[in-house]
Amino acid sequence: MFFKKIFLVFILSFTAISYSNAQVALTNNTLNKYIPNAQIVGETQLQFLIWNVYKAQLYAPNGIIDKNKPYALTLKYLINLDGKKISAKSAKEMKRIHNSDDALIQKWQVKMNTIFPDIKKGDTITGIRTEDGYSLFYKNDVRIGNIEDRKFTQQFFDIWLSEKTMRPDLRRELLGMQ
Repeated sequence: MFFKKIFLVFILSFTAISYSNAQVALTNNTLNKYIPNAQIVGETQLQFLIWNVYKAQLYAPNGIIDKNKPYALTLKYLINLDGKKISAKSAKEMKRIHNSDDALIQKWQVKMNTIFPDIKKGDTITGIRTEDGYSLFYKNDVRIGNIEDRKFTQQFFDIWLSEKTMRPDLRRELLGMQ
């Protein structure tokens, strides 16, 4: 009986490790579909007061970012969040950074509301800036939407990558400028 329990624990542990590795490979396949030789540029973690909100990784070809070429930002959430709150915060930051037209921001927020789902701890959202300058979004490696608007793409990713970001420390870490 003791050996059966040990064997069962071993099998379950091996299965968990195999599943984890499969998820990593799928992420790499998704990234490499849009970003040739996708490698991490930088990584960081967002903390708000006492909460760890998400871990972020920025990927680009050969690990070198060029905002005019494809790249991806992956956020692995460490807390639960409402999708509409994510959309609202994103719209607010885009407006703050670029002083964009209210009607345009409203249009984008409506579109983000249809794309961004509610988040559970452990979920990953990946935003990809495509070769043509559009945005694709994945949740846990399942495509959840896209926005074919180059201006949106620039302003959305500027939430993290602009010199006007609210979190310059995160920007430096994502851009590998520690």
